[in-house]
Amino acid sequence: MFQLFRANRCVVDTGIHHLRWSREVERYCTSPGQACSYKLGHTVFTEIRARARAKAKAKAAKGAWFDLKAFHDTVLNCGRVPLDILQRVGDD
Repeated sequence: MFQLFRANRCVVDTGIHHLRWSREVERYCTSPGQACSYKLGHTVFTEIRARARAKAKAKAAKGAWFDLKAFHDTVLNCGRVPLDILQRVGDD
């Protein structure tokens, strides 16, 4: 359900700013690109988490496991960083 909502936001955001649609939703008009950047960040973050889970699963034979709280602490404690930096932190 939320994926559909996010996809709709990306379409509306692009339409308002690039295609000069009428001002349908005030929030989108004041933050150009916000919906698209949010969705891109969400996609990258979930990919990083999936890779971390896969690494932990590969190490599971040695007694390791994926700790979601530790993962979130690691990637969120680096603060606002470019996505390539976030990927590096998450992959490490």
